[in-house]
Amino acid sequence: MKTREEMVNELFKIKIPAGLIKYIAKKERSVLGAGTMNSLSKMNDQAIRSLYSAIIDDKEERDDYLLIRTTMWLVSKFQSAKISIDHPVPNIGDFRIVCLNEDDDIIVVVDCKMNQYEWNQIDEFISKLRILKEREMKLTNAFVVSRNTDASEIVNKLKDVQGMGSDGTFVTKEKKGLGGLVGGKPNKINFSMLIEKSKENHEKVFP
Repeated sequence: MKTREEMVNELFKIKIPAGLIKYIAKKERSVLGAGTMNSLSKMNDQAIRSLYSAIIDDKEERDDYLLIRTTMWLVSKFQSAKISIDHPVPNIGDFRIVCLNEDDDIIVVVDCKMNQYEWNQIDEFISKLRILKEREMKLTNAFVVSRNTDASEIVNKLKDVQGMGSDGTFVTKEKKGLGGLVGGKPNKINFSMLIEKSKENHEKVFP
């Protein structure tokens, strides 16, 4: 079993976003330092083990492990974005993970769950996306991520969602203008569902 020092040294080599460090520190009731390296040095043992178990060991025991890996996957795709976890949006609710641009506009939202999704959970997420897009014009991508589950039933139902194209283009509100605009505002989101097969293998099951 790795020592704390060995785990910290390995985590030092990985670009872990500040939003994820903050989330894990809060969840594990750990102190934070200034900057990632300082924070990792000061974090308690449980916080370090959580990060290491998810990122390095690819463990599956907790939903948090999938959340950590999904956050790291997002960072690799949207490298300049800031990460916020359990991000609250007034009158809509919390989003599990969001990516923000330099102006704090939401550009990506993600829902992730280790176990099988129920359709009502996906439907609720889609309903929240419709409202969110009215406020956040820069929102371009939405992802649902699960781990090693059978998503065939969910995928079939996604195809029947109003405004959902076979290519994953999700028109969140009926067009009333030109070029996919509603009142001059863009109303399209690229929607995808992925199954995490391992920390380095995400299989897109929709579109």
